[in-house]
Amino acid sequence: VRAADEAPALVAAANARATRALVGGDAPAVVAQQAVPLPRWPFLLAWLAVAGLLWWLERDRGSHATT
Repeated sequence: VRAADEAPALVAAANARATRALVGGDAPAVVAQQAVPLPRWPFLLAWLAVAGLLWWLERDRGSHATT
């Protein structure tokens, strides 16, 4: 019989085995990795800002050319 704080690694291993048994198997759990797509709204805002800037510059240039 060991003291409660004598072998923390053994306690952790026993807890891990008990958790795996509760989950449903002794095989280690495999974490599936999924690719997370980037959000599209920042690209839309960047495009809108660039298009607006180019439109404003073209509009400004066109108004000075006709006068």
